[in-house]
Parts: sequence; structure tokens; C-alpha cells
Amino acid sequence: MAVLVHSLLFLLRLARTHLITFLRNFPVFEWPFRAMKEFKGRKILKILPPVVKFKTHEGNLSPCTGCAICLEDFKDGELCQVLPLCNHAFHSSCIRPWLINNQSCPNCRTPINGPS
Repeated sequence: MAVLVHSLLFLLRLARTHLITFLRNFPVFEWPFRAMKEFKGRKILKILPPVVKFKTHEGNLSPCTGCAICLEDFKDGELCQVLPLCNHAFHSSCIRPWLINNQSCPNCRTPINGPS
């Protein structure tokens, strides 16, 4: 009987040790925060102005001549997006991932939906 009790206690200690190790390595608390951040980012993407094609002869689209994220100049026909409050323009493919993580302009840090 004593051997059975000792074996059971040993197995419980072993299971507890493995469970603690597993929980330390498992990012349990990261998932809800990541999901909230992605939800906020998707919400931000919905309030942005539509994607437009860049044209050099439309001088008033934005004072920007290039994307500050990838540092490439805009070319005719490229898809870009102008942020509503600061009027900075970026390639659409560059600004969307940025806005999922940051709800502000990469150039001037103006909040996308105005000061809170």
C-alpha cells in the first residue's frame, strides 16, 4: 500500500512540474491582446478613405511624392492612400499593416480618427 501511495505522489509531482513548465512556455495571455489589437486595426482600416491610383498630374492629392514607410517614390497607377487629418500619402500595401499595429500616421503621429 505504501508503494502505491508513493507512486501516486511521485506521478502527481511529475504532472505538476510538467504542467508548470508547459504553462510557462505557452503564451496564454498573449492571444486575447493580439486579437483585440487586430480588431482595433481592422476597425481603423474601415474608417480610412478609399484607395486611389496615384497620378502625377493631380498635384493636390497630397504634398507627398513618396511613401515614408518603404521610402519608394510614387509611380503613376500605384495604389495609395491619403490619411484624412494630416494629408500624408502612403502605398496602400504599406500603410495597412502599419495601421493594424499603430493607429497614427507614421510621419507625424497624428491619430487616424482625431485626438482622443
